Amino acid sequence: MIMFLIISILMVVAIVFVFYPFVVKMPDVQIDEHLAQNVQAHEQRLKQIQMQLDGGLLDEKEADSQRTQSARQLLKDEAQSKRVNTEIKSYMNVPVVMSVVLICVSIFLYMQKGYQLDLKVAQLQTEYDAYPSKEALDNLLATKAKLIESNPGVSAIQIHELGLQQMQEGLFVEAKHSFEKAFQTYVSHPDYVNDEAAYLKARIAHAALMLNQYKPTNEVNELLAESLAYAQSNLASQLNQFIDAYKKVHNNSEMVFGLDVMRLGALLYEFGEYQLAKPYILQAANLTQEEGTNPPLAARAFAIAAQITVNLNGNLFDKEVMGYLNSAVQNDPSDYLVLQLTGEFAYNEKQYDMVYQTWSILFNDPNYAQSISSDMFDKYQITLEKLGVENDVKGLIKVTVDIDESLKALSQTGQYLFVLARPVGGRMPLAVKKIPMSEVSFPLTITLSDRDAMTPQMTLSSQDAFEIVARVSLSGIANAASGEPESEVLNVDNGTADVSVIINSLHP
Repeated sequence: MIMFLIISILMVVAIVFVFYPFVVKMPDVQIDEHLAQNVQAHEQRLKQIQMQLDGGLLDEKEADSQRTQSARQLLKDEAQSKRVNTEIKSYMNVPVVMSVVLICVSIFLYMQKGYQLDLKVAQLQTEYDAYPSKEALDNLLATKAKLIESNPGVSAIQIHELGLQQMQEGLFVEAKHSFEKAFQTYVSHPDYVNDEAAYLKARIAHAALMLNQYKPTNEVNELLAESLAYAQSNLASQLNQFIDAYKKVHNNSEMVFGLDVMRLGALLYEFGEYQLAKPYILQAANLTQEEGTNPPLAARAFAIAAQITVNLNGNLFDKEVMGYLNSAVQNDPSDYLVLQLTGEFAYNEKQYDMVYQTWSILFNDPNYAQSISSDMFDKYQITLEKLGVENDVKGLIKVTVDIDESLKALSQTGQYLFVLARPVGGRMPLAVKKIPMSEVSFPLTITLSDRDAMTPQMTLSSQDAFEIVARVSLSGIANAASGEPESEVLNVDNGTADVSVIINSLHP
């Protein structure tokens, strides 16, 4: 309904400022031109009469008669033009009046239906924000669903967001309906993207699976097959892996190994399907622990279960999370995710010694450096300050990379994002990070340090100042090529804690 109101308002603006003035003025302009032509013809006729009079072809009486006749014709033409002008304007008033009626009807319908639902949604949202409860949220979601059903112009994104909210509240029947509507709305556009359509179809499969309490059905298998039919490139590969793992776990065989279940749960975890992934991850953790042959895998499974629960609980480390974390530590205390979560919990409890003990291992491991988030980086710096410990990672600097909106489409065709530091005016890098574009989400925060040095002699800490630049490699090679998106070169003094660069130009 909002769309109809906007269209109506635009029509009012068009009629008042463009259409109506044009309608009113256009006949006057045409008549003025016609009259000017008639006057010009009358003047030409008078000249001809005078020439004939001077040449003796006409006497004075005949000349006066023809002059009078020409003047009468001029007055007659002028009167007829004015009459036609009046008729044209009266005819053109009809579409103007009809447009105004259409606008009034649109506004009336909006006030009767759409406006009430809009107000109702806003009211319920305010009530839920003030006094959150399941009943209040159910009422809010039900009203949103009515608003979407009554508005044919609603976007697939809005319907999809409603489906996600319904999934979180366990309204799986309603969520499945929303995802189906979102899919139909999306693919009705001729320029839809196949991978996005595959994603929405997989969402329908997810809701169907939840409705059947994780039990595979023919419907779920068919929906997954349809999703795969839409998928392209990397997504198709991921869906193939998921379907293979799904069939292997649900093949009605008693011989299901922890590794198989772990692979299925991990894929769902990577897709961000935490609720769906959690039971598989826990099943994998328990199976692997019972098998007793792969403690590191059991530790990772328990750690992922802890991470999922933290995400679902709003970053709260409750007894359930600590139980999973303790099980993970018993299996492999050196697991990276175990160390990360243990440090996170210790930071929340202000146990800075434990934070340093766990996270210093991660910050000094080049293999983990790519996974360090901006939040974790800041917390580690605070921990060092609290303990009075000098940063044991030399040349450490946090770099946040963003990209101009106009270059996003081109960057998606790239192979890697290179973030590098080099001597001022130099070409040989001091430190480099190479990140596959499939793993990049802007803005992206990474760290550079002496761990990323190309040679032991050329490091960040050995320079008084250096340059930082970010570039998307379209070819996949380190050397810059013409036309590749890159940032401006940023000069940085040694000791700077964090900087930001924006990819906003093309390499010449």
